Amino acid sequence: MRFRRILIAALGLGLAVLSVRPPVALAGAQSGGVVDPSAVLGFGTRAGAMGNAFVALGDDATAVFWNPAALDLSRRKEIFGQYSQAFFDKSSYNLVAYKHPLGRFGTVGGGLIIEGVQDLTRRDVNAANIGNFNVNKTNLMFSYGKEVVEGFYLGSTLRVLRQQIAEFSGTGVGLDVGTLYRFTNRYVEYSRAYLRLAREQIRQDAEREFSLGRRANESGHSNGHAMAEFLKTHGQNGALRDLRLWFDEGVKLYDAGRIKDAVPFFEAVIRNARANLLTDRLALGLNIQNLLRPSLKLKSTADRVPTIFKFGSAYRIADWFNLALDLDVPSKGDHRVHFGAEWKPIEWLAVRAGLDHKDPTFGFGFRYQDLKIDYSFTPSDDLDNDFQRVGISYEFGKSHGDVAVERIQRGLTLQSRREYSSARQEWESAQKLQPTNPLPRRYIQETEEAYRKNVTEPWSAAERLVAAGRLSEAHPILQAILTFDPAFDPALKAMGSLKAAVPAYAESHFNAGYLKYLQNDYVSALEEMTHVLFFVPEHASARQYRDAARKRSDEEAGRAATRELFDDAVRSYRAGRWPDALSRFQAVLRRDPTHASAGGFLDQIAQFQAADFSPEERKLESDRFFRIAQADFLDDHTIEAEQAVSNSLSLWPDNADAQNLLTRIEAMQNRILLGALQAADERMDRGDIDAAVAGWRRVLDKSPRNFDAMRRLERHVDDIRAFVEASLRLAERLEKDGALVDALKLYNRVLAVDPFNAAAAERRAAVRPAILSKLERIYQDAESLYRSGELERSMALLSDLMAIDPDLTQARDLKEIAREKFELNVSLVRVKRLYNEGLEFFRQRNYEQAVATWRQIVAQPTDLPEVRDLAQEAAARIAEAVREAERERAASFYDEYLRRGDAFLAEGRDVEALEAFKSAQELQPENVSIQWRIATAKKSVEDRLAAWVRQGTEAFELGRLDDAESLFRAAVHVDPDRADALAGIDRVLAARSAAAAAAAPPAPAEEPAAPVETRETPKPPDTRDRIDRILARAADLRRKAAAVEQSRPDLALSRAKNALEACREALRIDAANEVARQVQSAVTADIARLQKVLKEKNAADIQKFLYSGMGHYRAGRLNEAIADWNRVLSLDADHAQAREYIRRAEKKLELLNAPEAP
Repeated sequence: MRFRRILIAALGLGLAVLSVRPPVALAGAQSGGVVDPSAVLGFGTRAGAMGNAFVALGDDATAVFWNPAALDLSRRKEIFGQYSQAFFDKSSYNLVAYKHPLGRFGTVGGGLIIEGVQDLTRRDVNAANIGNFNVNKTNLMFSYGKEVVEGFYLGSTLRVLRQQIAEFSGTGVGLDVGTLYRFTNRYVEYSRAYLRLAREQIRQDAEREFSLGRRANESGHSNGHAMAEFLKTHGQNGALRDLRLWFDEGVKLYDAGRIKDAVPFFEAVIRNARANLLTDRLALGLNIQNLLRPSLKLKSTADRVPTIFKFGSAYRIADWFNLALDLDVPSKGDHRVHFGAEWKPIEWLAVRAGLDHKDPTFGFGFRYQDLKIDYSFTPSDDLDNDFQRVGISYEFGKSHGDVAVERIQRGLTLQSRREYSSARQEWESAQKLQPTNPLPRRYIQETEEAYRKNVTEPWSAAERLVAAGRLSEAHPILQAILTFDPAFDPALKAMGSLKAAVPAYAESHFNAGYLKYLQNDYVSALEEMTHVLFFVPEHASARQYRDAARKRSDEEAGRAATRELFDDAVRSYRAGRWPDALSRFQAVLRRDPTHASAGGFLDQIAQFQAADFSPEERKLESDRFFRIAQADFLDDHTIEAEQAVSNSLSLWPDNADAQNLLTRIEAMQNRILLGALQAADERMDRGDIDAAVAGWRRVLDKSPRNFDAMRRLERHVDDIRAFVEASLRLAERLEKDGALVDALKLYNRVLAVDPFNAAAAERRAAVRPAILSKLERIYQDAESLYRSGELERSMALLSDLMAIDPDLTQARDLKEIAREKFELNVSLVRVKRLYNEGLEFFRQRNYEQAVATWRQIVAQPTDLPEVRDLAQEAAARIAEAVREAERERAASFYDEYLRRGDAFLAEGRDVEALEAFKSAQELQPENVSIQWRIATAKKSVEDRLAAWVRQGTEAFELGRLDDAESLFRAAVHVDPDRADALAGIDRVLAARSAAAAAAAPPAPAEEPAAPVETRETPKPPDTRDRIDRILARAADLRRKAAAVEQSRPDLALSRAKNALEACREALRIDAANEVARQVQSAVTADIARLQKVLKEKNAADIQKFLYSGMGHYRAGRLNEAIADWNRVLSLDADHAQAREYIRRAEKKLELLNAPEAP
């Protein structure tokens, strides 16, 4: 056995020399180098049993000798000792080692080899025995190793060698350098750490279950559901090769407490890593021992220990079987080969064997938890003993991987306890131990992100809210922060300050909510009362205000949405966008089917669309509606005026008069609201605070966002609160004094301005039963007065009763009935007075004033039969007064026309005389005297007419067509039926047509048409086309006139006149056109019929409004006069007299309203 021979040679040489020479001579004669037995015998029991093939396999404390880089593999503390039975009886070879991890700074270790031979015989130069001596050698090693990058380790060992022979000794220092590379994956190392913790946890759980008498399950197997779900999710996309995916899933299960389910995933990481035959299997190492060679000088000559290059490899076939192969290449001597194998049939037993450069080695080892006992045996046939070694080692502490995992888990536990700072410290420590482990970094980042979202950012918001006084919004944020981190000091302080500020905060927000409720701002009131109830949930008044505000805000939201939609529809309507308006009004009716205004607009749009107005007709209609709107406005009927002016703008959006009137209507509505505000202000000045509040709130009901009303309520809110407090104190005193009725009135006044005042409601409920019988008596008295017809006294008594008890519905109903009856009686008295005044005006023959007075009766709506009867009688009286006025007017005009006609006739102005006599005939058609005067005038005019016709004929023959036409038309104007004048006009028109045809370019040749007998002269094609277009327009106008004849005869008449004008235009082009003449004849008949219809329909109303306006004008009621005359124009837009009257009245108004000169 080669190594034994070397050992024997080394020791034998020493013995032989020592036996023949003195030790001093030996010490001074060394020059061949130092033989180091440890280089042959190795270090450690496990290595010895595997043929000393341990450079790449060693991961325990013996790595200080084999490869210091491997110290950082298993990062646990370990102490190791070995006792050996050497080959010689008096020799010894013992050693001890220790390693200590330094966390992320690597691992340090130390070792000591003690070897020697005792009781050697000393001889002199003559080989005489001169005594005994000892040879001792120690090898003290200090090592350091660290993983530089994943799988690559570096290390170094400082050796201190001391050798002593008898009384001579020497010491030398050397340095080893080692490196190791393991084909590994960091997730494999992390998984192993988790597996160790998981299995330990499973074992502890099993023992605990067993101690409790339950069935212990120590197998650690999962139910497989997690694995099945994982494979189902990731098994189809090739992701199963990603070790991180398996590891993350295992960690997730482990963190969730499903340890048994996590174990298969960590095992899968290791199993999958080994699938490529290198990862987690192969390790390669190199240790250069004595790179810095120790020099030993016993006396005078120094010897150096040779350098040895130790190459090693290890391959893990499975967790239970390892192979190792090393090669030693010394700087002096032959190289050596080492091979070893290790088999672990069971977890606690290892069987080892190897070849130490051709010499067999054997051994085994036992392990119990962290204690390991190893034995190795190297047989010897020719030496004193077989070389046997017994080693014992103990690992304590935890590996860095285990510590890192434990700290990760401890951090998660602390996180679950909401101790985030401590959890972060644990993860930071774990990250220092395993810088490449992604879990600590991930947990830190996730926690920082969660902390940012749940503490840092919310705290910034909460801080701002607290500073702004929005405590109810800040409180839940602070609670959430403290739920996430109960130790967050700023939130704790803020919560303490918040609690101290709650009473003042609740009072402030209650007062603000009360004001918003009075201002009809129910959304804000709801918000404010919610703030109060957030901190003071037992606040009864706040709860009642909140509930009422919520209900009313929902109702108001619906009304506001409908109102906004309706306003949009009206704007579209006034802009003439009928389709948009139509859809919006329909949407309004879907929201509120009872919305009368929307329905009216829809009906009006339908009428406009059916009328099919031309652009010019739209302007005329717009003006008609403007007149109606102006009349309603002047009569103070603002709602009707707004509707009419909207119709006007819908037909003609650019109608400036209608736009100005709309502005005036809106201004009047604002003035009405302002008047209501000022009336409420006066009540406030008088100290009638509840009435003032009611007045302002009525304004807000009509104009929900009226700034003036809201500002007044805000300005007087302190006065209102003072009124409430003072009234409550006074009511309590009155109640104590027995004045229960007065006390109850005060409580009611308080509740009128503070509807949910708890004190007032409570005392009112206590007082009311005590005076209920008195209230019944008051009601009976009021009812008796009502039945006896004393309505005013009954209403006064009922008002007093309702001031005592507003909840008496029967009193409220009776008061409403009495009020209506009283108003009807007042109305009847007024109507009778007006009727009698009209009679007096009629008797005085002041017909205009009579009509104006009776018109006030007719215009007044009523449900009272007596008033209705008087209105009908007033209407009949109006017709009579109009007839009388017309008769007087006709008589006066008749005499004037006769006087003027006679004067004209005497002066020879027979044409003017004939015109005057015809006007008189219109007033008295049956008067024989007028008929005689007309015949005389006509006879006188005949000669003049004959002269005009003769002169017209001469002008025509000379080609002066314009002069001829003027003379013929003058004759027709005097005598529309004069045939020769009409024939002359036709000849002029025909000549003009022929001249136009002659001037036109020649038409292209056409096939000759079959001869048709006709009286008309053939016309050029362009002339025929023009006439056809004109006649088509006339026919279309007739059709449109017929469509509106029943509903709007005035519009039908206008269209018929336009059709007549079209016919005349066609006849001017072709006077002989029979079709044009036929259409003209039909249109003329339509016009006559429509004029008769309109006269029958509107004549009476026109005269009625005309005379009514005159009556108002003479009485100085100029606005009413203008209103009536505008109604005349709405019926007859061409009524010149009404326009003139309006001009005079407006001018008079300007003079009256003009500022006085200084």
